[in-house]
Amino acid sequence: MRLLVFGAMLIASVGVAFAGNVLDLTKPLQRIAFGSCAKQFEAQPIWDAIGKRAPDLFLFLGDNIYADYDGKNAFTSTEETLNREWRYLTNEPHFSRFRKQVPIMATWDNHDYGKHDGGAEFELKAISQQIFLDFFGEPENSKRRLTPGIYDAKIIGPAGKRVQIIMLDTRYFKGPSIRSLNTMLLKSCHRPNCFLLAYYAVTAEIFTEFPNYY
Repeated sequence: MRLLVFGAMLIASVGVAFAGNVLDLTKPLQRIAFGSCAKQFEAQPIWDAIGKRAPDLFLFLGDNIYADYDGKNAFTSTEETLNREWRYLTNEPHFSRFRKQVPIMATWDNHDYGKHDGGAEFELKAISQQIFLDFFGEPENSKRRLTPGIYDAKIIGPAGKRVQIIMLDTRYFKGPSIRSLNTMLLKSCHRPNCFLLAYYAVTAEIFTEFPNYY
């Protein structure tokens, strides 16, 4: 099975686990939960309900916080406010319990990126990337620390039960008018060794695709 994830949208079936609960890549996935658009300035009891379902993995699909909005007013993000808003989610008690129970993989959309409908022009994109990776427990020696964008991919489970997860970054390389899926993929594949094409060359047992995009 292959999951292709765009920002806050799930495109096809099954990046990074929190340090508190590391994803075991050798075990088959039985249950996957996913969600997005978590307002860190509000209580989030939904995490308790998700936790009771005991998913093997949670996919955080973008707008994991609202780094440019406080519930009443929009504001311009700074390095200080980006760190502050992520701390609000860290301190949310329901989420704090959940992250200790369930491995999480994540990508971002515009609000946790730090700018409404933001793209390649966002001046804090490199800083925002490191803050995002810090929050989700990305190892210091990870390639995601050294390359532009937060896209990632993993293959989980033993042979015959493998699930491939591809997490795309539709913000870091986004131009002012990019809406085409094909154009976005080309932006993600700006280096000679294309991340996406390399992972499409790896076969998982089941492939399901829903050709939706925004």
